[in-house]
Amino acid sequence: MRQSRSNPNAGESRRFPPGLLLSAAVGFGVLWAGVVVLATGGVDGVPLLVLGCAGVVGTAALLPMIRRHEAELEGLSRTDPLTGLANHRGFHQALARQLERARRADGRLALVMLDVDHVKAVNDAHGHSYGDEVLRSIGKRVRIAVSGQGTAARVGGEEFALIIPDRDAEAAYEVAERARDAVSTVPVRGIELSCSAGVAAYPDDAEDAANLCQLAEGALHWAKRRGKGRTRRFDPGHVPLGWTRRGASEVEELLGSKQPITPVFQPVVALASGHLVGYEALSRFTDSPKRSPEAWFAQAHGCGLGPDLEAAAIRAALEPVGRPLGTHLAVNISPSALTSSPVIRSLPRDLTGIVIEITEHEFVSDDDDLADVLSELRERGALIAIDDAGAGYAGLTQVMRVRPDIVKLDRNLTTGIHADPARMVLVESFVRFARRTGAIVCAEGIESLDELAVLGDLDVQWGQGYALARPSEPWALVSPVAAEV
Repeated sequence: MRQSRSNPNAGESRRFPPGLLLSAAVGFGVLWAGVVVLATGGVDGVPLLVLGCAGVVGTAALLPMIRRHEAELEGLSRTDPLTGLANHRGFHQALARQLERARRADGRLALVMLDVDHVKAVNDAHGHSYGDEVLRSIGKRVRIAVSGQGTAARVGGEEFALIIPDRDAEAAYEVAERARDAVSTVPVRGIELSCSAGVAAYPDDAEDAANLCQLAEGALHWAKRRGKGRTRRFDPGHVPLGWTRRGASEVEELLGSKQPITPVFQPVVALASGHLVGYEALSRFTDSPKRSPEAWFAQAHGCGLGPDLEAAAIRAALEPVGRPLGTHLAVNISPSALTSSPVIRSLPRDLTGIVIEITEHEFVSDDDDLADVLSELRERGALIAIDDAGAGYAGLTQVMRVRPDIVKLDRNLTTGIHADPARMVLVESFVRFARRTGAIVCAEGIESLDELAVLGDLDVQWGQGYALARPSEPWALVSPVAAEV
């Protein structure tokens, strides 16, 4: 089982340019007739005519066979000789063709990238010939997993790809899981095979083949970093889009527009009293291409413009006037942008009533510069919050490092908490920590009155979510029904 990446031009040395064999055959026939013309005499030129015509007729008889062999060579240049699946070249041709079809039909397409784990162990234990037999078995199972829904390809030594037309990311996730299960059934002496997978979709995640491949591969690497043997769908919070010239130009164009960001504001409520205590500013993007806020910020950070876009979001959030007295305004800032010049310049000198929410999806290091900035922000009147606590890198460890004034629980801890004792225990741990450090716990993503009631019973002080009030233009009030719970 060879680990080297397949040559994108595999088969090129055997493949003739279209029409070359045909042209060569015709040329040979004409040459043959010409030789006969020069070398053969006869009475009234009769042998010349007969043999010349024989050359042309013989050439014409060869044409169907030549066309057939030329088509076979063309097919071989797109096929992996070991597994019989499409190779790297065939994969990219098929992806381009299916993407164009999806664009014309205003349809969907999903891409799954697969990587077989423990490849080196198989080769080391049994040799490459045995590994090749394992790869052939994997290829058969991957083809069956697609079950006629799309194209299966081997794009590297142990890397495979599935192009699934007319399906979204959720459907592709199921196909990826089916493929992973199939790979795990391949018998290998003394070694248990597993497979990791990454999923990205058109048009939700990317609109061209290069970016779609990049995001699916990014999701695959994320899956492998999380411990292998799993599938991950592209998530801009965990998979950086990376720098591309097109991506940078899109962000630059967005920043240069008259109003790149339209803020909306979601009320934050004291659960014990139902009183309004603040608002969280959320960014909305109206410019084309249509993309989620998470994707825009990930793209901006990937091409080095993240601090500029975050600074634009902060300025837009601070612009509206008339916020109710006694309420705070929370703005989201990533740790990497918090120490940048664009973000520092976007914040006013007096930060009384402003909450700086640091996302926990990005690792907060022990960097002294960040600690100094947080200290200065507090001196200027700001409160510091950890956003999405419990969903990111280190949970309570992250919280202890920042020592926040507000701990905002991720919506995954909130959703369905009324029916999940495990979630209750996790929330209680954050509440106990906050009580001992003087912090406030705020639950995000409260979708139902049942969730709201349980969170109140667990002594969670603040909350926000659709059950209380939806994000809207400034400055919305709380749902009367929720306020009475």
